[in-house]
Amino acid sequence: MPYQAEPSYASDNQEGAVLGFAKVGETSAETSVAEALNLPVAQVPSQLNTLVDTASYKALFDYLLSGLGESDLTRVREALQQYIDTTLPPGALPTADVMRLFDQYVAYKRALADMSLPASSPSSVTEPIIAEIESVDVVPMSTEAVGVDALRQLHQQILDLQARYFTGDESEMLFADENRLRQLAIDKRQIASSAMDDEEAGDRAQVLLAGQPDYIQQAERNVSLASQLTSGQALPEQERYILRSALVGEAAAERLADLDRSRETFNDHLTAYLAERQEMLATQGLSESDKQLQIGRLRESFFARKQWRRVQALERLHDRDSLVNSSVAP
Repeated sequence: MPYQAEPSYASDNQEGAVLGFAKVGETSAETSVAEALNLPVAQVPSQLNTLVDTASYKALFDYLLSGLGESDLTRVREALQQYIDTTLPPGALPTADVMRLFDQYVAYKRALADMSLPASSPSSVTEPIIAEIESVDVVPMSTEAVGVDALRQLHQQILDLQARYFTGDESEMLFADENRLRQLAIDKRQIASSAMDDEEAGDRAQVLLAGQPDYIQQAERNVSLASQLTSGQALPEQERYILRSALVGEAAAERLADLDRSRETFNDHLTAYLAERQEMLATQGLSESDKQLQIGRLRESFFARKQWRRVQALERLHDRDSLVNSSVAP
């Protein structure tokens, strides 16, 4: 099932250059360094048929940590140890330093998850910001939902946490991009709250963006384009196609139309699957293990293997919403 990924920022790159991962052998965007060099890597089932993200140490750490749940932290660490022993290119940090950096990164992520949020910000507002900060792909952060003072306080808390676990050079290597993006979010929010009118806000935002690296400027343009495309979702199919053609051309508009149809098919399958799954969960006389076995077979019959992890996440959301709805029902 194809899907449209969130817009993401990718720099060219200060960290990749330190690593020695970037531009090794002039590999293409579709080819990882590990693949180009035919090097081994340990992957959990949901990572099969995916490329190891070797753009930076942080990207590699996040890629391997995404296997938690299918593997435990000890095995993830062993996989990293094996990987760097056989894979890191010349110029990379020594193995012991990489492993130390990984352990510090894990501790930092745990501390980040436990971090107290700004008192002026409800958790319903700041939790999505934390989720974005922790994501593998750094995506544009909303500047609408969080007050500028709370966002600035949150930003400083994260910088302080980084300073607790890493040296200045290590923080720059691991977090320079996301810290820059967070500061950009604060500056954008400050402009939005202090500008006299939309025209002034737009002019000041353009000046702010002009001072950013090229990859951020391009990503912001992509976000703006994505917003325009999304705004046309409610239009009838023909009008939506015309709008998309004007924005991105006919070939891309056709691909987006195919994507719409694929999403509709997936959603239809998901609705039918969740209904049958609910019947299985309500079946009397079956043990919990038997129910899960039958649900696993049902999932396999509805979806391709590469979709299972996504479907399981949607199952959890469905179950949580069902629980909430049942608890508030009169």
